[in-house]
Amino acid sequence: MSNGPWTNKENDLIVADYFAMLADDIAGNARVVRYLMQTRPEFLSEFQTTAEMESVVPVEAK
Repeated sequence: MSNGPWTNKENDLIVADYFAMLADDIAGNARVVRYLMQTRPEFLSEFQTTAEMESVVPVEAK
């Protein structure tokens, strides 16, 4: 492992894993889903879209 800055691929993997973990937590917690649907449906929608992404790095940056 290098001591330099993280690569886009490393960042991408970390973010993808984090969102997968959050998606599992939210999916298993009906209270959180219900709260977000009632108070911030745009947050829930955006989170679901982000959690389904395969990459957070723009195509042109790869």
